[in-house]
Amino acid sequence: MRKIFIRCEVAVPFEQVCAGFNKQLLEALSPALMKLRILRYDGQRKGDKFSMQLGPKIFNIRWEGMVSAAGQTPGTYWFEDVGLKLPFPLKHWKHKHLVRTSGQGAVIMDIVSFSTGNSFIDMCCYPLLKNMFQARISKYQRYSFV
Repeated sequence: MRKIFIRCEVAVPFEQVCAGFNKQLLEALSPALMKLRILRYDGQRKGDKFSMQLGPKIFNIRWEGMVSAAGQTPGTYWFEDVGLKLPFPLKHWKHKHLVRTSGQGAVIMDIVSFSTGNSFIDMCCYPLLKNMFQARISKYQRYSFV
């Protein structure tokens, strides 16, 4: 099991960032070199599901998941999704989205645990996945959380 942790500060009020976690943000965060088509997006409440197609239609790489937990307290908002149907070679995926208030803005954190079932392949996948999540930092900072 490998972990990825990304932290990003945005100059947007906490409440506005929380309200901006939606389908449009997911589309804006999609990897630059991988076409993403959202087939289903219920939201961020526990039990909500999502389904995406990655890459060209002919490959039909599906990613399906479900929100397994969610919560909010003053100054903290989070939800966690788990993979139900994952693209090869992934066998396990858990992604916690965490937003905390920070001065006049907010801090967004992505905490990902993943596994392919093989520690060597996990090690090979780690740099690619880490870079994909690091690319989110500039996307979060440019995104209009409206």
